[in-house]
Amino acid sequence: WPAGYEQPYLYNLDVSIISSSSTSSSSSSSSSSSTSTPATPTSTSSSSLTSRRLTIGLRKLVLDTSPSPELGGGCHFRFVVNDVPVFAKGADWIPADSFVTRVTSSHYVRLLYDGVFSANMNMLRVWGGGIYEADAFYEICDELGIMLWHDFMFACALYPATPSFLNEVEKEVTYQVRRLSHHACVGVWCGNNENEEAMSVWAESKANRDPYLIDYYKLYQELIPRILRKETAISNDITATSSSSSSCYGDNINYNSNSVLQGSVSYWPSSPSNGLGVWGDPQDRTRGDTHYWGVWHSNKPFTEYLNIKSRFCSEFGFQSLPSVKSLKHVLKNEDDWNLMSPQMEYRQRSPTPGNKGLLEHVTNHFRMPNSFEAFVYMTQVLQALSIKTGVEHWRRMQPYCMGTLYWQLNDVWQGPSWSSLEYNGEWKILNHFVRKFYSKVLISFLESSSSSSSSSSSASSTTISGNSNNNNVLEVWCTSDASIIPEMPSGSLDVEVWPFDSRSSSPALVFHISMPQPDSTQHNN
Repeated sequence: WPAGYEQPYLYNLDVSIISSSSTSSSSSSSSSSSTSTPATPTSTSSSSLTSRRLTIGLRKLVLDTSPSPELGGGCHFRFVVNDVPVFAKGADWIPADSFVTRVTSSHYVRLLYDGVFSANMNMLRVWGGGIYEADAFYEICDELGIMLWHDFMFACALYPATPSFLNEVEKEVTYQVRRLSHHACVGVWCGNNENEEAMSVWAESKANRDPYLIDYYKLYQELIPRILRKETAISNDITATSSSSSSCYGDNINYNSNSVLQGSVSYWPSSPSNGLGVWGDPQDRTRGDTHYWGVWHSNKPFTEYLNIKSRFCSEFGFQSLPSVKSLKHVLKNEDDWNLMSPQMEYRQRSPTPGNKGLLEHVTNHFRMPNSFEAFVYMTQVLQALSIKTGVEHWRRMQPYCMGTLYWQLNDVWQGPSWSSLEYNGEWKILNHFVRKFYSKVLISFLESSSSSSSSSSSASSTTISGNSNNNNVLEVWCTSDASIIPEMPSGSLDVEVWPFDSRSSSPALVFHISMPQPDSTQHNN
């Protein structure tokens, strides 16, 4: 089971090949919580030629992309574990260091246990611009119940499809699938990061569409699926059939099962994408997964998240600075403790909007801090508020939206970035917020001019009228991972409204809100 559900039980699987013709090969399994010994042959004259032990978990994990007429059309995008729909709560993982040989098992333990499991996450997305991690990474994810969305290592580029290149890709993918697919944590293989979207966005691919589209198809729609069919327990064959009005697979083509290869580990062609053989806008908010960068890269206020629908938002982020203590390790000269210093500009890897964007966002929401230390602090506060706004909004949209993976969890060095953990694994303010907004039961608030504006699904909410002159409404939401809690919380909720006046010793208003048991039509809210 994923973290936050039941225990992620693991078992030892021992397989031996025995030399004696009178003795057949044997296998055994036992719980990893008890001592296990390999199976013994029945003949005393036989000997083991070779043996292998794997630690496995037994689970059914399906990426459901079926039509969802009950949600107004479109298609689901949700992970169903042991027949239970799971809201994916997590982040995007990048390499833990610029020099990968520095990373040890203890680094993985600190990042995954302290930073992920302890913050109520149940999924990470291994980004396609990084690396295939060491075995210890996957073993720890197995033990903690952290599901992995695992990109193959293709990202943000137009890759060729020459015979020699495809031959190299086949060797790489085959090796990694054989090495990793037995891990219970690996839930979905994804072909690439943002390469499908590049087809319709980048000037080069738009000007030479057909050659690049053919290369893309050969690599992600033909080669990798063929390898996965061969190497894993893929249960459905993707073949074209007649179109159907209830299909999620385009106007002219339908697939006999899903737009995803289903098996012990599923396959999704790209992130973002609509699915295998489903061409169109990869950012379609009625199906597939989406990336949303309107707040950071387009310099919009973080309240813009409240206007964005998504079935599964697998990438969105907001930058902050690491702590001054962390920066001092690399900025020895106090003259560099300035947002626009050459060293700080060098460490900024987001040219749009860059460090200028940090300055603009901070001053749009707060007074200009009067010291570098205070400015660093305010960037972390703003980052936390931004990601909190997005995640709470999409959690309120359950079951239309069934997952949020923010960019990014960790960092490769000390500098401005989107991470919630510092380079050394210490928590930024965002990770403290993560632990709260990814909790099993979430209380969230929404200011609006009309009731129930934050979600397209039916939901239980309580509205509190504010100033009658402007008809403001404060919505109070209780959202839970209902599938892991026998009953939604019921009872009462006390809400206090305090004025921004340091001289006040009591709240201006107190509301006692009754929280009745929601009926079955109200899904997870």
